[in-house]
Amino acid sequence: MIKIRKESDSMGTVEVPETAYWGAQTQRSIMNFKIGNIPMPQEVIHMLAV
Repeated sequence: MIKIRKESDSMGTVEVPETAYWGAQTQRSIMNFKIGNIPMPQEVIHMLAV
């Protein structure tokens, strides 16, 4: 069972997975814009962090 937490913003409350690092607005984007399931490559994430 996935644990959830409730996050709220100007549009109301939304359920976000407890382990997620994002909040309500990002969760709404994930639910509304199903672009794909290919994650960003780790190399790109590391370069953005530099």
